[in-house]
Amino acid sequence: LKRIVAKPGDTLSMKRGSLFVNGREVVEPYPVNNDTSTASADDFGWQRAFLVSQVDSPSYHPTLNTWGPLLVPDRHYFVLGDNRSQSEDSRYDGFVDERDIVAEATTVYFSRDDSMNKVRWNRIGLAIR
Repeated sequence: LKRIVAKPGDTLSMKRGSLFVNGREVVEPYPVNNDTSTASADDFGWQRAFLVSQVDSPSYHPTLNTWGPLLVPDRHYFVLGDNRSQSEDSRYDGFVDERDIVAEATTVYFSRDDSMNKVRWNRIGLAIR
């Protein structure tokens, strides 16, 4: 389950873990980012083909938390997992074709605070906006 953060025609980037869509920072209270990743620029090499024109591709060295700006192609979406440091999402796998989107989450089924190792009972059953 991933969150769609950009749609066709959007330009997006991440700077030190903050997401920017069409030049504006997206306020995201939900992601968890305990950056323990060993990802390298090679993991994100696919991004070079989608860099906006003013970025010099040979000097582009993306990381898990700093990359872009990328232009989302027609009929594709960019998705991110909320557990950012553990999520195999569009940063690694590229854009998601609209034909591959099969469902939409509507309700929180289960919620746990990993830092406290406790169930967040107040979130279970909430509608997802």
